[in-house]
Amino acid sequence: MVHFLPMSQIFLFSGENLYELGQEKKRWIQGFIAKHGEENLSRLDGKKLSARLIMDEIAAAPFIAEKRLIVLDGIPKMEKGEMLELQNILHSQNLLLIIDPKPDKRLSSTKELMTIAETKTFAPLRNERLFTWLLSRATEEGSILTRENAQYLIDTVGEDQILLSVEIIKLATYAGDAGISAGDIDALILLNEEQAGWKLMDLLSMGKCNEALKFSKELLQKGESPYALWSRLLWVVSQLTLVMSALEEGISAPPAITKSTGVNFGTVRTLLPLAKRMDRKKLNALVGAFAQTDKDLKTGSFKSTVEAPEELLSIIDNSIVVLSAS
Repeated sequence: MVHFLPMSQIFLFSGENLYELGQEKKRWIQGFIAKHGEENLSRLDGKKLSARLIMDEIAAAPFIAEKRLIVLDGIPKMEKGEMLELQNILHSQNLLLIIDPKPDKRLSSTKELMTIAETKTFAPLRNERLFTWLLSRATEEGSILTRENAQYLIDTVGEDQILLSVEIIKLATYAGDAGISAGDIDALILLNEEQAGWKLMDLLSMGKCNEALKFSKELLQKGESPYALWSRLLWVVSQLTLVMSALEEGISAPPAITKSTGVNFGTVRTLLPLAKRMDRKKLNALVGAFAQTDKDLKTGSFKSTVEAPEELLSIIDNSIVVLSAS
């Protein structure tokens, strides 16, 4: 007679929220070690071990303790029926925890595991739940965060809880009980290259000249190269040209423009307000000016160098003014 173990002995954690998944895994491991000792914890790479080695591991009894915990990172690849066999081989005092953020549900081993495991899925936090968590994290770190500044932090960093958690620790340490301000966020958080590009493009497209100038200076102060910043502006003009060409052909919906031009959907959506404000004459003058300036920079007509970039910095400021005023 086949003996089936209760589902509570086999667990599967999955989901795209790597922060919550990691925190829950950490809680499990720390709680287990405190009660049963580290000698009864095994952490293994599930995707690298053979089915036989995994079965040997889960069949072993605890060492002078009530329980043993086996944690597998990744669902192991097994032949049909082998995953189901785990429930018969798993020692009655053992717990098996399998971690796989994105399990491949097309595989038979995954399908079988879903029938014998207690599953928990960690979905990304959104909207009110993300706000609540972020405000709570600030409080835990000994500071205060308003909803307005929480939204600004999310707009700056994104919704990834791992990144937000790292930044909130840094911000709370800096601000203390005075509370985290938008100025603190601007001063302490260095955007990655993609985020910085999106923010600058957004400011230019909305015609926010002063904010774009301020943001460009912040990027430079945080280590951005003037030549890298100039390259960003050239790229914006190149994408703007493609979006405007699509508009002139009667293509106005962002998905259709993306399909027609190959420009990223987010870029299309961001640049549309600027493209709609500009006519062909202005665009031609803009493209000509940028092309000539870039040529002059590369041929040495300007005196700007890496060591003395003052002339290039002036060109960047003027270019931002021209773009945002278009």
